Amino acid sequence: MQDHFLTRMSSRYKLGAVVCICPSSSEISLATLRDELIHSERAENDTSYRWMMDKTAEPWRIAQGNDTELEFPNGVTLALIATGVFQDESVVNDHLLPKLKASPLVHDVEVWITAPCPIPIVQLKSGSISYNLIEDTKADGTVGLGWDETFADLGMVIFAGCIEKTQLKQIQDAVDIKINQVEQSITKLHKDLKIGETEFAFKEICSRGNHRFDLLLPKDFSCLVGADSVWLGAVATLMKIPKEEISCQVSVVYSRPGAPQQEWHTDGGHLDLDAGWPDENRQVSKPYAICVFVPLINTNPEVGYTQFWPGSHKYKGLLGFGPAATLLDACYDGACEAGDAILYDYRLMHRGMDNTSLSTTRPILQFLYHASWYQETKNYGKDSVL
Repeated sequence: MQDHFLTRMSSRYKLGAVVCICPSSSEISLATLRDELIHSERAENDTSYRWMMDKTAEPWRIAQGNDTELEFPNGVTLALIATGVFQDESVVNDHLLPKLKASPLVHDVEVWITAPCPIPIVQLKSGSISYNLIEDTKADGTVGLGWDETFADLGMVIFAGCIEKTQLKQIQDAVDIKINQVEQSITKLHKDLKIGETEFAFKEICSRGNHRFDLLLPKDFSCLVGADSVWLGAVATLMKIPKEEISCQVSVVYSRPGAPQQEWHTDGGHLDLDAGWPDENRQVSKPYAICVFVPLINTNPEVGYTQFWPGSHKYKGLLGFGPAATLLDACYDGACEAGDAILYDYRLMHRGMDNTSLSTTRPILQFLYHASWYQETKNYGKDSVL
């Protein structure tokens, strides 16, 4: 899914950068701009560039922080590059930009982002990574990568219609009762806490920001028996370990009306090698944990959903660069139907979107599968609500 990489290689240092190029004429082809960028390399210090990725839009309006828009009337080329030799942006700002600005082919050029790793820009259509796991086909009927290849490449995949409506209704009713029981206990026993305003972390439940909560569900929660039978084999395949060596924790993450948008984050860091640079021919280590999100209601822009940065699970250097996904239009909106299952690598960058509805709570079942040796310690508190 990712091709056309422009990379500058050095044994000393590598720096990923996204360069926005506005051509001087709409008649200028992408291939011509690509050649111009590659030929702008500096001869000394054994420096060379290789194309990594691009995208074009014609025209493209880019929202600015002051409610204005930056318009590129002749179209835009985004070129993902990796540069070397210097441990800062000087190699880009002092050399590449002046060279490109001097070119008659370029109207303007700007460095948008630099990072200590490749920067994935993968644009996906809604539903393009959804599969019917039972029939082992893509949900939209098109032919493409298998679900396991999609997961390896993007760090996520969606399986459509995994839980039937009857069981979904049973789960939602049982979950609602459990939520009410726990919240009533908090109100009664912890009068200093204001649910939805005060941050807290108990053994059973914790807040994830205003009006967003994560409630652990007991292992003997009867309505969940067999709920994961459709995708559990896929999880074992992706983690490359037997089912018997996988541990599972189940919770419901629910966002009430007024829940704000989360910051970009990962659920877990890289415990082994990441994918490195293209010239290293290295694969990211297999996932030690996989999350499965199953919405109990249809998710949409009003009630919110989870937004992902596909491909970000490969590079530990992207931590802290989450806003780049929005700027580069590299996000995937995980809006889906109740009963669908979104599987994602624990290292994939994502964020919960805000719930702007007036009265609808967004409940998401969360199945956390992890290797038996891994222990999650940061999600919940030590003291019980009771």
